[in-house]
Amino acid sequence: MHCKSKERIRKSQGIKEDVYAPEFKPDPALLRQLNLSDSKIVVTVRPPATEAHYHNPESETFFIQFMNRVCETPGVKAVLLPATKPRRPISRRIGRSG
Repeated sequence: MHCKSKERIRKSQGIKEDVYAPEFKPDPALLRQLNLSDSKIVVTVRPPATEAHYHNPESETFFIQFMNRVCETPGVKAVLLPATKPRRPISRRIGRSG
């Protein structure tokens, strides 16, 4: 599809979440529910999209190495956000591999 009108193109200085969730307000109770505190660095991570057509197997290796590093770093906690059920198994293997 070719866009002939510049008026149909909008640029944003924000991130994509600013477009589809502009009114989102984090719930402070979530930190307590996940046993997190303000004194820790919280990293939210989405596992690789193993079922996606654009998937690169190297992303799984990178993900495991990254998560092992996060888990070994004092003062850092990770919250995994698998987007789909197929992404959950790799999330469960974290810490079991070298």
